Amino acid sequence: MTPDADGRSMRERMLAGDLYIADDPAPAEDDLRAMDLMEAFNATPARDPQNTIEPGTA
Repeated sequence: MTPDADGRSMRERMLAGDLYIADDPAPAEDDLRAMDLMEAFNATPARDPQNTIEPGTA
C-alpha cells in the first residue's frame, strides 16, 4: 500500500469513494481472494449443505 500525498493508501481512498490508482497491489490481491472464494462457492454442490467454505481456506 503506497500512501498518497494525503497519507492514505490507495485502498483507503477507494473505500472512501475518492479517486485512487487501481494498479496498487493491495486491491489486486483482494480481487484475487474474492475470485478464489467465488470459485469455491460456485463449486459447492447444492445438495451438500455440509460442504461449506471455511474462512481462510480459499
